[in-house]
Amino acid sequence: MEFNNIGQSNRRNWCHEHFINMRNILHAREVRNQLEEICKKCDLSISSCGSQMDQLRKCLLTGLFMNVAELHRDRQYITLDKRQVVLIHPSSSLHGQQPHFVLFTEVVQTSKCYLRGLTTIEGEWLNEVAPDYVKSRNVKFNRFS
Repeated sequence: MEFNNIGQSNRRNWCHEHFINMRNILHAREVRNQLEEICKKCDLSISSCGSQMDQLRKCLLTGLFMNVAELHRDRQYITLDKRQVVLIHPSSSLHGQQPHFVLFTEVVQTSKCYLRGLTTIEGEWLNEVAPDYVKSRNVKFNRFS
C-alpha cells in the first residue's frame, strides 16, 4: 500500500493529492491489521481477492445482511429491516445510479435519510446468505424497467 511507504510528515499532503480522507485510510489500515491478526490466530492463509470483487461483496453481505435496501417501482429505496425510505447519499459513487439492491454501512439523517458506505449486491446473494431473512421481508427479485 503506497500510503504506508510515505513518511509520517507527508501523509496529509499525499491524502489531499489523492482525494482520500486520512482518517478513513487510517481506519481501513487498522481493520486490515485486525483481520490479518485474526487470520494468523486461526491459521488461515492471507490472500487478496484480486479482481474478484464479488467475493468481497458477498463476504460483506454475510456480516451485514440486515443492511440492505431495495429499489422500488417509485424509484425509492426502502431498507429491508426497518422499511425506512432512504436515498443514496450525494457523496456516494453510486449517486445517480439505481441498482436494484444496495448494501450500506450507515443511515444518516439530515433533512432526508441517506445511505452511506454503499456497494451493490445481487439479490440472489441475499437469498444464499440469509434465506429466512429474505422470506420474512418479502424481498422481490424481479427487476423492473
